[in-house]
Amino acid sequence: MEINNFIDILFKKAEERCIENFEIYYTSSKSSSIKVFNQEVDSYSDSNSQGISFRLIEKGKMGYSYTESISEKEIDFLINEALENAAIIEN
Repeated sequence: MEINNFIDILFKKAEERCIENFEIYYTSSKSSSIKVFNQEVDSYSDSNSQGISFRLIEKGKMGYSYTESISEKEIDFLINEALENAAIIEN
């Protein structure tokens, strides 16, 4: 799923659940590494990572959730997890 669509759906679902104070934070990184020994490639690695966090304030308490899976099924998880975390946190 494209990240912009994911964020749009997450935003709409949060509003549908009457969550007024929330933020969505997306991060993505790419890295490559090549090690050469005696003029030959000794090792090579290439990695991509991404993640999205959802933070809200519910009844004066902050809740937070995070996932690296950018799929539509994770949207409800992010909202529910953040709400649950806000419910159990102390002031």
